[in-house]
Amino acid sequence: MSKETAIAVLPIFPIVYWLAPTEKHTEPQGTRRILSAVRIGALYASSAAIYLLVRSFILRGTGIEEGKHSFAEVVFSSPQILSFYVEKLFWPSGLAGFYVNQLVSFPTARMYLATGVLLLGTGLFVWLACRFSGVFAFAGVLILLPLLPALAGIRVYDQGNMTHDRYLYLPSVGLCLLLSLAVGSVWRDMRARPVVLLICVPIFAFLCYLTVRQQRFYHDDEAFYERAIAVDSRNALVMGYLGDAYLEKNENELAMEWFERGLRTAPNDPNAKFYLARGLMKTQQYSAAEPYLKDLAYGSQPIAPKRKSALLLSLANAEMQLNEPDMAERTLKDLAEFDFRFPGLHRTLGIVFQRTGKIEDAQKEYALEFQISSDRESGRQAIALARLLREFQH
Repeated sequence: MSKETAIAVLPIFPIVYWLAPTEKHTEPQGTRRILSAVRIGALYASSAAIYLLVRSFILRGTGIEEGKHSFAEVVFSSPQILSFYVEKLFWPSGLAGFYVNQLVSFPTARMYLATGVLLLGTGLFVWLACRFSGVFAFAGVLILLPLLPALAGIRVYDQGNMTHDRYLYLPSVGLCLLLSLAVGSVWRDMRARPVVLLICVPIFAFLCYLTVRQQRFYHDDEAFYERAIAVDSRNALVMGYLGDAYLEKNENELAMEWFERGLRTAPNDPNAKFYLARGLMKTQQYSAAEPYLKDLAYGSQPIAPKRKSALLLSLANAEMQLNEPDMAERTLKDLAEFDFRFPGLHRTLGIVFQRTGKIEDAQKEYALEFQISSDRESGRQAIALARLLREFQH
């Protein structure tokens, strides 16, 4: 159970207590039963509240104040995302670690259709709970509630990384309850038991085989990412992940092939441009990386603040490698205006000043870098240049 879906468990404990059958002479009625359920839920609510407070303190907010997608996309895409999860739960084919999901920022026919199907399903669970057993309501709660916090992933994550199978761990318990109810209702008939076994045993064996077979996609990073691309060849983000994996193994040619394929798949995706630019920098193709870095750092596409700072620093490094110190200095000053305390900024600016003979300015930048990031090399350079300046003065 993931940390996001764990919050959804909060109302489940009192619901279980409310639905659980008890002895008639010990069963609290009315307000007493409600208060007992609330007390049980409060035990979990206290730990959940502490988690939320600590999380908010660390993140300095809820974590969704700034996101990759608009709130309109979250609202109007949620019915289809919920339908996607329910489909994967009841028909788990084409499983992977990453999926591409279509997002919309306005009402569509598919949105209304998905909403209607979800409402019909909810109504069916309510009717079954009222007509037969409260366990149907409990199973429905286990399926639906853990998926609601996962919808925040639409706001937070990039396209290709918004939906994950782990959010179905707890809903799968609800599905098992439904299956047990179905099998249990038929199992009472002695004549039907051989038929039940004839159907269930082969299905169980086949599912066990599929579970073992699925493990090969988790053998290593390459297999994990390649599986996601095989499931959906539009996933440019995972192509970048796969390229990074090959880059770490020094298989630069394969890495660059995946970076370039990612950009061909999604030409306007800033993530695809970012991974290609980073790959070009790591393979020392500075002149090829420079236009991508400029486009990302100074373009109109929205970029996360930390990534923009890293892009400006990388652009300055590329310009230094291309013997363009004036442009590098200008880029670093732009970074200083954007994020004065970004690690590596002042060290790089110190290098630029030192190469252009501005020793006093270089010494100040190295000292500033040491104060901000405690970089030892910058500290040593600051001390060495300070001694050199004193010698010049004497």
